[in-house]
Amino acid sequence: MSPQLQHLTSQFNTILNEYQETSKKYTELVNKKDAILTQIPNYSFLGETNLNVLGNSNVSGCQSACSKNTSCSGATFNTISNNCTLSGGKGNIVHNAKSIAIVEQAIYYSNRLKELNNQLSSLNEQIIVISNKNYNAYSQNKTLTKQQEVIMVNNHNVLIHERKVLKHIMNQFQTLNTAYEDGNMIVNANYMNYVVLLFVVIFLALLFLRTAISSPQYGGGLHKSAGKVLNFL
Repeated sequence: MSPQLQHLTSQFNTILNEYQETSKKYTELVNKKDAILTQIPNYSFLGETNLNVLGNSNVSGCQSACSKNTSCSGATFNTISNNCTLSGGKGNIVHNAKSIAIVEQAIYYSNRLKELNNQLSSLNEQIIVISNKNYNAYSQNKTLTKQQEVIMVNNHNVLIHERKVLKHIMNQFQTLNTAYEDGNMIVNANYMNYVVLLFVVIFLALLFLRTAISSPQYGGGLHKSAGKVLNFL
């Protein structure tokens, strides 16, 4: 709960307690039909009829004059002119910074209940507005948090996928590298066999030539001996 909402809620509860106490007192006065007068500063009483206006008075004398007049249901004392206006019949009290209303306590409590009710209504409206704002902010934060969670999950899945791809690539590289090394070994082995075979062939060729050159020429010697025999004969 925000500090502003806490403050408004505290005010609402305080005024609500006063409203409940005032309502209880008002009910008791109505049931007793008690006509005790009370003074309400900064208010004026507006009755159905004006009974009398007393000049050069004071608030206590004005209250006493109304109490003695059976037709007086309320009075207004003007703090500037010191006039006291007695009124009869049903009436209401209204704000007036220059006056003091003198009315029955039931009327005072009734008016106070109206004021408290208006204050409670105003506070309640403010609480609703702030609550809605807080709820909207909470919803936005919750939505944002949810979006962040989704993004994190997606990123996690992407990382897992990329890890699998990287692992597959590494496996392929290792396989190709192994095949390359095996191929090099085979090529090297074949090359060595070829070199050895070449040396063997060269060696055999040289050996053959040497043998051919160093062998005796039997055909030529026999021809010469035959010539000598013929000559002898």
